[in-house]
Amino acid sequence: MEVLAVLAIVVGTLSQRITGMGSALIIGPFLVLLFGPVDGVIVTVAACTLIALLVLFGTWRDISWRVVTTFTISALPGLAAGAWVASVAPNAQLQIAIGLMIIAALGTSLMLERRSVLLKPTLPLGASAGFVSGAMNAIAGVGGPAVSAYAILTRMPHTVFVAVLQPYFLVIGLGTLVAKLAFSGGVWPQISPWLWLVILVAVIAGHFGGTALAKRVPVPVARGVMIVLALAGGLAALVSGIALLVQ
Repeated sequence: MEVLAVLAIVVGTLSQRITGMGSALIIGPFLVLLFGPVDGVIVTVAACTLIALLVLFGTWRDISWRVVTTFTISALPGLAAGAWVASVAPNAQLQIAIGLMIIAALGTSLMLERRSVLLKPTLPLGASAGFVSGAMNAIAGVGGPAVSAYAILTRMPHTVFVAVLQPYFLVIGLGTLVAKLAFSGGVWPQISPWLWLVILVAVIAGHFGGTALAKRVPVPVARGVMIVLALAGGLAALVSGIALLVQ
């Protein structure tokens, strides 16, 4: 399982560099299976925060700070609420919820991409996306689908969307870590230093690999691989949670 988790981190980082998101959807389920629904999400958020920081340096010029501000401010109460829910929910139910959230998020994104719905990018719509994104990030480590739905519905240009996500993920990642540690009494996941080092190396390798492949791999292809892997991980987390529940 450790090998699968490391591979998921590398592939998730590749996806983030090429498509702008997807790291948490791919990494999260495998780390939840490896470390549990609480520590797994914390490690996922820590890894994805580092990934966002690395990708940020290459997308800085295309950032719409107005959208980033809207998402971030509205995400803060959402991540506080999500962190509280994650701190009181039993492990089996929480793992099932994480699996269902990932599967539902993927299904919603695919459904929206096939529709021709066009909405005006209003402040209430952006704030709603930010709040849901913050809550999902704190509960399951996946804050991307809600803001991705906003981008799809408002036809946000892909380059701007990729750029916006990086500072947003960086801020809510740090906020989620603070909130989850606050609700858990400041207990950091008990993971050996060598494994943290492996995770760091996997993130860096995935980032530079993604930079090299970004101009060669079409975004639809990378996105398709991301969806397949994320769906497999979500199903695995769901099945594992159900197994824990019936024990």
